[in-house]
Amino acid sequence: MLFPLYGKVPFDYLINTNMTNDIPPLVKERIKFTAEYIGGATTDWLLVKRQLINCLPQQFRGLFSVRHQSTRKHTLSEFDQSVIAYWKQLTGIKLILAESMRHDPNWTWKPTGWALNGGREKHEQAQKAKKNPRTHG
Repeated sequence: MLFPLYGKVPFDYLINTNMTNDIPPLVKERIKFTAEYIGGATTDWLLVKRQLINCLPQQFRGLFSVRHQSTRKHTLSEFDQSVIAYWKQLTGIKLILAESMRHDPNWTWKPTGWALNGGREKHEQAQKAKKNPRTHG
């Protein structure tokens, strides 16, 4: 079952044990190791994710989601959701991504100068003025 990267995932799906079968064994081992020393100290997904990425070889780091290119905010990929579900199985604590750090799915890219009042017209006038300087005589 696929969910959008930014969508709401049903809670019963997160705790489903079948979801954690797609996690490689080495990653599961490192999750267990990380859970031993972090335990119940936090519910912050980004903190746990950073600890996991730091202790994994390069080829496994690409499994985790990356930040949005423009907003620099995070989304949860299916693999991230699997790791969160596995963490919940191990520790009983559900990791969350803070709303302030979550990428808005309704965000749209706007071209440079879109919010300036009359910005394009003023820019074009300035370009014309540079091409045709006034001479005082």
